[in-house]
Amino acid sequence: LIYSGGMEDDLVEANKALKTAQRELDDELSRQGEFNDVADNLKIAKADLEALAISSKTEIEELKTIVGREGLLSDAESKSSQDVNSDLQSFIRLYREKLPKKGIKITGAGGGLGISGEAGRGQEGFGFSKYDGQWPSFEVAEAREIYKQKQIIRSLLEMLIQAKGNDPSQPLELLGIKRELVGK
Repeated sequence: LIYSGGMEDDLVEANKALKTAQRELDDELSRQGEFNDVADNLKIAKADLEALAISSKTEIEELKTIVGREGLLSDAESKSSQDVNSDLQSFIRLYREKLPKKGIKITGAGGGLGISGEAGRGQEGFGFSKYDGQWPSFEVAEAREIYKQKQIIRSLLEMLIQAKGNDPSQPLELLGIKRELVGK
């Protein structure tokens, strides 16, 4: 009998240890359960990211097709840095005269590339004010990228002129024209 009494105490201790272990396991499973949604959300986010990448790639290809169809960039590879400078200066002068005559005004809040009033001149540079009158020493590749940007902006301005029409009672005002920086 004494022997069975000693076993009873061991059984009670084992039962307590089992219950403690079960509580700890339940607590851990409950804590990990909070993160089950994270794995699901990560899978959904990856799928969304892949869909966005495909959409972005398709959009870029379509834009390249449109630009290619217009022939805007077809002669860019044959331009030298000086060709681009000369073309850019002509572009700025032409559209500074043409837009006001068509009733299109470009205003800006100041600062940044292409905002009206840049450099204190109060004249629109169409994103190229930095190069108006002074052409830095560029690599040919950088100059050609500027030429491509100029061609795209020219095309957009022409679309605005066509969309606006010739009715002087219908003025059109843009807040500014900006472009992506080229080079370093």
